[in-house]
Amino acid sequence: MSKNNYKHFQAWEKLKLERLLGNKPICEPTYSMTMHGWDIIKFKWLVNISQLAFELKKERKTIKNELLRGKYWNLTKTMVEKSNYFLYSKDASDEHKRRVTQKRWIQNTKILQFKKLCNFITTHLETQSLKGIAGRSKLAYKSGSIETTISHTALYSYIDNENVKFIDSTALRRRKKQKYRLKYAGKRQNGKSIDERPEVINNRKEFGHWEMDLIEGKRGTNVNLLTIAERKSRKGIAMKIKGKRAIDINAVLKQLQIDDILIYGKNIKSATSDNGSEFWDWETFSQSIYNQRDNIEVYFTHPYCSWEKGGVEHFNGQIRRKFAKGTDFTKISQAEINKVVDWVNGLFRDSLGYLTAQEVYNTFVSN
Repeated sequence: MSKNNYKHFQAWEKLKLERLLGNKPICEPTYSMTMHGWDIIKFKWLVNISQLAFELKKERKTIKNELLRGKYWNLTKTMVEKSNYFLYSKDASDEHKRRVTQKRWIQNTKILQFKKLCNFITTHLETQSLKGIAGRSKLAYKSGSIETTISHTALYSYIDNENVKFIDSTALRRRKKQKYRLKYAGKRQNGKSIDERPEVINNRKEFGHWEMDLIEGKRGTNVNLLTIAERKSRKGIAMKIKGKRAIDINAVLKQLQIDDILIYGKNIKSATSDNGSEFWDWETFSQSIYNQRDNIEVYFTHPYCSWEKGGVEHFNGQIRRKFAKGTDFTKISQAEINKVVDWVNGLFRDSLGYLTAQEVYNTFVSN
């Protein structure tokens, strides 16, 4: 028979082989004492291999290999008796193939091959997303701290196939369908629209332009979070605030100036907010407490267009991962909030070439 017929078994060929054999025994094991105890040393074939090869138009070696892959014990198996025999099943062959393929795939995974890469992944697993870890691995590889890179699709594939035991799939973020409540736009009397914002701000080409928003706490507590995010570096700030009036917002922004966190004219040049009444007194917080020349510009988004200040909205989403809706901020200290903010600012960002927001921010404020 031509060697061109030496091919892998297809599913329909396995079924045909199973029908040809029926419930006939295919082989009988021969045992011998080895260093591991009684063990099978060879098989005695109980079927006509040549006839099966002719029927299926396969090489005899191909038939033998397939029979060995699909063999399973009869129900009266006793490990020490030589009279036991094997039957053939397509399902047993498929299961054998699955186990061998999985074992071979596990042995070839980058995680098991490269110890530094494995340590790199486990180090950041609790604080970073899989995509962030994969992207950051490129920077780590360039610096020589790990042996190779890895893609986030490979990491997810390891989880799906349950081949990487130290990645807990239950810890991965899952998006939930959000429920939106209709809000009515405030009637701001004046102020610049986002349409008037220069392109250098829109394109994130210049540092120092921030977006502001308010995260509301548990209803009735009157304690909220003022969140601010810089557009170019994506660095965020979150401050506890009692109340949600314009005077409360202005007091917090003034304190940030006093603490040299927001330095007008240097690390903040403009701010963009929504039309909430808490931001209506924009003329007050736009003024520098030190030098009038450093006053900032304030822009307002269109009603119901939260995506126009997407940077701070994304920052809020990350904060909400730790402080869910309805959180009572009276029971949470500013130090705890700062810890969460540091975690968010330490995430590897795809938009920043897998640097962190804090790393990018430091390149501007250190100059």
